[in-house]
Amino acid sequence: MSMGRCLTGSSRSWIGFTGVVSSVIFTLGASKVISFFAWTMELGPHSLVIGTMQGALVLQPENIVHIEAEGGYARILCDDGKRHLVSWNIGRLQRELPVTSFFRCHDSHIVNLRKVARIHSHDGHQAEMIAGLTVRISRRRYKDFIAALRGGGGGGVENEGGRAAGPSLWGRFAGRIPH
Repeated sequence: MSMGRCLTGSSRSWIGFTGVVSSVIFTLGASKVISFFAWTMELGPHSLVIGTMQGALVLQPENIVHIEAEGGYARILCDDGKRHLVSWNIGRLQRELPVTSFFRCHDSHIVNLRKVARIHSHDGHQAEMIAGLTVRISRRRYKDFIAALRGGGGGGVENEGGRAAGPSLWGRFAGRIPH
């Protein structure tokens, strides 16, 4: 198994991971690379190691609330309130995130379905996240968004690869979804 698979669960990650390693070597110096590799082996199988302007950022997907595109970069909001500007674009993050929990509800937004508090239907459809942030849901993705909350698949992160969504999150929203 390659190092990239250990870190993110995807063979596509190897090229991005080597870029992170290069920045770590540059930042820390070659003498500390061995300790860096020992540290990465201790990460969980679903950890994301993402390059930032300051080096590498390690995130657990379940701690991510929302991701917003900012040009070729992305800004990640975590449940502890911290915001991180990362060097991966939103499409790359979409491919690396678990398909059972994340949904691309707009060209510029990915939300963690487990962090959606409410859905509003004024001035278009919007998801209110647990952090109080309101995120727009595009008209063309709204039905798929509801299906993803219900656990029926289709849409968002999973529609790009045609994979099904995970267990239903619908119980929190039944009877409260605007049409």
